[in-house]
This record gives sequence, C-alpha cells and structure tokens, in this order.
Amino acid sequence: GGRGGGGATLPASASLLLGACRALLCSGGGGVCGCGAEAEALLGSLVRLWEEAPPSSPIRAPLLSLCCEALLPPLDPVHHRHSATAGTPQIAAAGPPPPPPRLLTAWAVSLPKLLWQLHDTAPPLSGAMIDALRRLGSGGGG
Repeated sequence: GGRGGGGATLPASASLLLGACRALLCSGGGGVCGCGAEAEALLGSLVRLWEEAPPSSPIRAPLLSLCCEALLPPLDPVHHRHSATAGTPQIAAAGPPPPPPRLLTAWAVSLPKLLWQLHDTAPPLSGAMIDALRRLGSGGGG
C-alpha cells in the first residue's frame, strides 16, 4: 500500500509489553536471560512478531531495538576483551548466554527482505536495520 506508517503511533499497551519483554530478557540480574526454555519461548514470540508485522507497522522500530539488544552481543565488546585476565574466556562469564542460533538466523534473514519491502518509506528504520546487519557481519552472528 501507499502508507508509509508516517502518522501511525505505537499503542501504549504494545509499548508497555515491549518494555516488559526488555526487562525480562535484557536485565543483567533476575531476568529470564539465563533460564533457557522461558527465554527461548519469549524470544521466539518476539521474532515471530517481527516476521509477521506489516512492513510499515509502528511496532517495527521498538521491536528492532529490542531484538538487537536481546539477540546481538553488546555494542562495546572491547569491555569484555580487555579484562584483567587477558587470554582467558571471560566473555561467557561476563554476559548472558548467546541466543539460540535458530532464532538469531530467522531474525537476521528477515532484515534484507524488509529493507527491500520498505524501499525508501522509512529511512530511520532502514538505517537501524543496516546497523543491525553490520553488527551481525562483525561477529554478532556467531
């Protein structure tokens, strides 16, 4: 369609739900990050929502941000590489376990398709997706 999503806003309930998901998945402490099946189920639901949302949906930008935070390594890997005990495997101990490869792959392969679908209708979202693809290409994909 001809709608670029320019005037659409994310409903407050969806914003609250994404905030709760972020708190559960991405909190350093008592989130479900390290709880295996629960985290995988929640991540799977978010990836499915990402895949099924219309290209110009207002949920795309906040959902992309959440997926990047939950599925990709931290933006500052230097912090983990230059520890006091250089040469020892500190990265695994410093952060949450990596996401299930199947979920990361499903989300990652959807990014170029959505870029193509959007054409030039959502430059900020397209730019954020390109940044996510760069992160994947620089080691975020395993």
